[in-house]
Amino acid sequence: MLADKKLIVVESAPYMQVMLDAALGDKAQVLQLGGAMECIAELDSASCIFVDLMLEEIDGLSLIEKIRLRNHNIPVAAFVASTELNSLDIDATATRSMAHQSGADAVFITPFNLGEIMQTVTQFLEPVAATA
Repeated sequence: MLADKKLIVVESAPYMQVMLDAALGDKAQVLQLGGAMECIAELDSASCIFVDLMLEEIDGLSLIEKIRLRNHNIPVAAFVASTELNSLDIDATATRSMAHQSGADAVFITPFNLGEIMQTVTQFLEPVAATA
């Protein structure tokens, strides 16, 4: 059951948080944080973390690396708007690769597919039980 799970979304504007909150309803708590230090402080209480790669105080890749130094097991998803990548002339494929190398378990680039995001959240929060 997801009700006791806490998803942390680290982003400057609450876009992903609003989407996840609406999709999950009361099935899980979704907490939006605006910065890396807040995320690190909440790390021990999180079930999974979504990180915007274009944070203001620190880039998302660096935050993911910091998360991995503290906790190798927590699922982490990275996300970014394709318009932000285009405005900075950054390749989406390279961004995916860098996010995975930094420790992200999943990477989402707009336009987001809500079904794919929800499937990933479910996999993060309800791992398949090991079979004997």
